[in-house]
Amino acid sequence: MSNYTDLVAAWSSHLPDANQNPARILVVAADGSPQMLGLLDGGNLAAEYPISTARKGLGEANGSDETPVGWHRICDKLGDGQTPGAMFEKKAPTGGVWQEGGPTVPALMLTRLLVLEGLEPGLNLGGDVDTFNRGIYIHGTNCTAELGTPASHGCVRMDYQKVVELFDQVSVGDLVLIAGGDPE
Repeated sequence: MSNYTDLVAAWSSHLPDANQNPARILVVAADGSPQMLGLLDGGNLAAEYPISTARKGLGEANGSDETPVGWHRICDKLGDGQTPGAMFEKKAPTGGVWQEGGPTVPALMLTRLLVLEGLEPGLNLGGDVDTFNRGIYIHGTNCTAELGTPASHGCVRMDYQKVVELFDQVSVGDLVLIAGGDPE
């Protein structure tokens, strides 16, 4: 597993105020290692969760089905109070609830959504590389057997129950770093 502190430090030059406003969530999407999300508290690891980023790898282009790298912020939190397994489509609850042991195809957005917005112009903000316009979220999934490996269509997938823990500990405006290794 990559050292969270080292990854945040390596990426800090990309966002000038990253040292004053440290990452709250670090998504580790490096090839060859288990995919993990770290919840940071004052730079210290408070919790760690297996996740899945994109099956097609890392990238920022609209329509690529890849997970964008770099600095982001949580710009909206959706699903507060929804039952674990509540299904979402286009950021809105459908009224349906997926049950444990239910189908894992298709992959669903479940329980809670943390809507991400890129902060790096030309990398994940603006034009055809805009994370927010692409609809990239951290959300619960019904495909829990795939967690730890690349499996999504660009979003960051978590266990549909564990996403509640994360949701309750973060706020709109918190920084999120999606790191695929060392920055270029």
